[in-house]
Amino acid sequence: MSPSDPPAEGDAPGEDVGPPLDELTAFEVEVDDNFVDQVGRRIQRRILTGDLLRLAWTGPAVAVLELLRVPFEWLAGGPGPPSPPDQES
Repeated sequence: MSPSDPPAEGDAPGEDVGPPLDELTAFEVEVDDNFVDQVGRRIQRRILTGDLLRLAWTGPAVAVLELLRVPFEWLAGGPGPPSPPDQES
C-alpha cells in the first residue's frame, strides 16, 4: 500500500499492512507429515488437559451440591431419592 492510496476498509490510518500476500506465496515451503502429526498431538494434549482441569474443578462441586440436596429435600418433605423397584410400596 503506497502512501497515496486511500486506506482500505478496516485499516487504521497510518497502519503499515506490509507487502501484498501474492509475494508471500513464492516463499511456500513443503511441510513434513511428521510436523502435522506433532501439531495434532499437541493440540489434542491441550484439549485433554483443559477437559481434565474443567472436570477437576466442577466434579467436586457437583458432588457436594448433590450430597447437600438430599437432606434438604428430605427436610422439606420432597420426594427424596427413588426407592429400588423391588421395595416399592
